[in-house]
Amino acid sequence: MSRLSRGPSSTRRASPRTRCCRPSSSRTWPHGRWWRRSRRLGGASRGDLKRRPSLAQVLVRFGLWEELLSLPLPEDAQLYLSRTLFLRFGRALAFGAKGDVAAGRAEQAAFAALLTPMEPDTRRKHNTTVAEHSGPIAAAVLEAELSYREGRHEASWAALADAVARYDAMPYDEPAGYLMPPRQTYAALLAEQGRLERAARLYEEDLGTFPKNVWSLAGLRLCLAGEAHAPRLREVEAALAAAEAAADVEVRASCACALESWGSGRRPAPE
Repeated sequence: MSRLSRGPSSTRRASPRTRCCRPSSSRTWPHGRWWRRSRRLGGASRGDLKRRPSLAQVLVRFGLWEELLSLPLPEDAQLYLSRTLFLRFGRALAFGAKGDVAAGRAEQAAFAALLTPMEPDTRRKHNTTVAEHSGPIAAAVLEAELSYREGRHEASWAALADAVARYDAMPYDEPAGYLMPPRQTYAALLAEQGRLERAARLYEEDLGTFPKNVWSLAGLRLCLAGEAHAPRLREVEAALAAAEAAADVEVRASCACALESWGSGRRPAPE
């Protein structure tokens, strides 16, 4: 008899999802969700979860800079090579977002020192490898964001275009070998600089690949202003409302790297 049976000789047991309460603060949401998922996939401890390379990317996604910087680096970088690499990546982005670009550049150098000598097939995630796929994409995004913090916008756009091309060339995987589509980063920074038409095109491309995703819908809404865009704006707002109804946190921009949009919320829609 199934352990979830209602029969008299059995006791109903709550699922891992119901045993783990939702965090009271949205700022702990990434940990909470990944903790629940780890419980479902095999009872990993919080220590096991913090050793996953993807954790740094989750914290980057939600702009949890202080929490990211508080994570300790592994003592043995070669043993935990992927985790150390993406912690360096996340730390560099965090320092840049906090205004300490020099510290970000130092972390970038540490990141490159790990990635450059990496053997092509030593760190594999399903159909992709760190050395050939996720690592070079992260390197391009990192260079782009630090260049952006330095005010070198054209250099930033060039690096992000490289990241997009590399992302598009990755072998298919589910989830993708690099967790945050670079178009969402590229478009968010373009929009922050007022380049709304170019950003809107990138968001539409991303929605073609990932339909109805809340990140690009939120970003695209920022870009659509004026009567000419009114029909599309109504479509986007309706899709965004449906996507936000299932979200745990408010999404103000497609990337936490766009500090103004991420921190202040959406621009009011035109009348």
